Amino acid sequence: MASIYRKKGNDIWYYSITYGGKRYQGTTKTTDKQSAKLIAEAKQTDIAREKNYLPALKKTVVRFTTLRDKYLNSDSV
Repeated sequence: MASIYRKKGNDIWYYSITYGGKRYQGTTKTTDKQSAKLIAEAKQTDIAREKNYLPALKKTVVRFTTLRDKYLNSDSV
């Protein structure tokens, strides 16, 4: 289970996750508690996926030029 906490004198939230008997800790890089919870849950999901030999869920960035070229080369034009 993912938990979040703040260090004394610091407004940044940190996460602590225990998975498979191993502890994972890190910063969420945010001062917003709700965002920190979401980040910690996403990190926990990534850890579980990695430990089960599945790729981590990541956002795919597609450049405009790639989309333009794909559109211009398609038959729908």
